[in-house]
Amino acid sequence: MKIKASPTVDIHAHYYPARYLDAYGDNRDLVLPAWGNAPLEVLGLSERVSLMEATGVSCAVLSLGLLQPYVGNAEVGRNLAQLGNDELIRISLDWPGRLYTFAVLPLPHVDAALEEVQRVATVPSVVGFVLGCSIGAMDLDDPSLYPIFAELDRRCAVVALHPVMRRKDAFLATYGLARSVGGVLEDTEAALRIVLGGVVERFPSVRFVVPHLGGTLPFLLGRLQGLSAQALGQLGGLYYDTATSHRPALRCATDTFGWERLLFGTDFPYLDLASYQARTADIVRLGLPEVERRAILGSSAAELLSLSSRGTSSQQW
Repeated sequence: MKIKASPTVDIHAHYYPARYLDAYGDNRDLVLPAWGNAPLEVLGLSERVSLMEATGVSCAVLSLGLLQPYVGNAEVGRNLAQLGNDELIRISLDWPGRLYTFAVLPLPHVDAALEEVQRVATVPSVVGFVLGCSIGAMDLDDPSLYPIFAELDRRCAVVALHPVMRRKDAFLATYGLARSVGGVLEDTEAALRIVLGGVVERFPSVRFVVPHLGGTLPFLLGRLQGLSAQALGQLGGLYYDTATSHRPALRCATDTFGWERLLFGTDFPYLDLASYQARTADIVRLGLPEVERRAILGSSAAELLSLSSRGTSSQQW
């Protein structure tokens, strides 16, 4: 299938292969999520692709989301990352032109992660990498991660960030706030750290995508005016996905960062059917000129991910 001239590209979508879930759950360091927060998890892949077609979503980029293979043992992490990536790659090859992949890396083990970048980076359906907003107790501006960013920079890679529910603040311990609030705080902190910590400046060819409209950044930018013009410019140079169900927040992010920096995302399967169907409608209801609306819905992502030039098969898999 060829990408349409004006596609709708879901850049923030998740799928959890059964084999990966089994292996992930066998590791005491890792905790499986509560699936009650993911109503659409019940859909099989065929049903999912049918729903995409019915909703006008041309293609989706799958990732393992918060289930990153971040464990203390390098060999376990390597095996988890390879398993997760291989499963998503095979799925994407079963649905050519419909499903793509953001690959995971077995961090904080730099050598193993570099090997995994080398192994999967040239697979046609792998359009970038996903990193947790933090890696264990390590933040993304930690210098020990520089070799990873240097290799991703050399490849001009797209790197999508994703919260890993790390925050354990006491005020988040009840009322479900760890997920609903903690995740977007991770988004906010990660974006600020890669800018203020010098990662964006040091590795300018990495294209970062911050989820959920950048967390709280669109609403707090006025409180960050003490930042240098360079830092503010670098925040404005990141990409932000639109995975939100609150249209006023979407408008705020559009006014703050500009339509050029927004990429359509659903956060599938962490929403119900009605909310999924409303994601594209919310973009339309912003009332933007057609070229801007099309850019947010997919033409910007298609260009960023070079979708039109990607093949759909690989004998290796």
